[in-house]
Amino acid sequence: MPGCWVSRLASLTLLLKESHASRAKYLLTAQGIAEKSRLTLNYLQYSISFYKQAKQTISGAYAALEQEGVKNIVFYGIGEIAEIAYILLQQKQMRLTGVIDESHAGSVFMKRNVGTDADLSRMSFDKIIITSFEAPHDIIMKLTRLEIPEDKILSLKDAALPKGQEPRHKNALGKKKNAA
Repeated sequence: MPGCWVSRLASLTLLLKESHASRAKYLLTAQGIAEKSRLTLNYLQYSISFYKQAKQTISGAYAALEQEGVKNIVFYGIGEIAEIAYILLQQKQMRLTGVIDESHAGSVFMKRNVGTDADLSRMSFDKIIITSFEAPHDIIMKLTRLEIPEDKILSLKDAALPKGQEPRHKNALGKKKNAA
């Protein structure tokens, strides 16, 4: 543990230092245990809230896609959002036909090989769902440069926006893209 952190925790009376000959022993104080418990509870509450919001957003997006008649989808991006999207997809009549993530190409996501942008031309899909909240605008721009029509692309980050709020990115034509 870096000395500056130890000193800071000790000054806040969250940590107690007992020195012995050549080593030191650190103990959490009662106040330190209470603070650790509070931080753990906050993290758990945030995690549950994040999951509920993601589930609601993805479920709403899937309902809209089913209304459109979408049957085959591709996930673009792997991570927590993609995992939640995959689990919720199991309850729908749509199927995952591919997973793309340039930075994780060659790895496996939910028993599927993760491909690159070049693999999109060999995939059958009605919609690409951007399952990454990191730089969705860049992904949309990349996909439109690959001549994938914007109506075949759905960003879950944009789908999470409240009705009437504009997304922060613009499409390849420089126009604001409407929230899904």
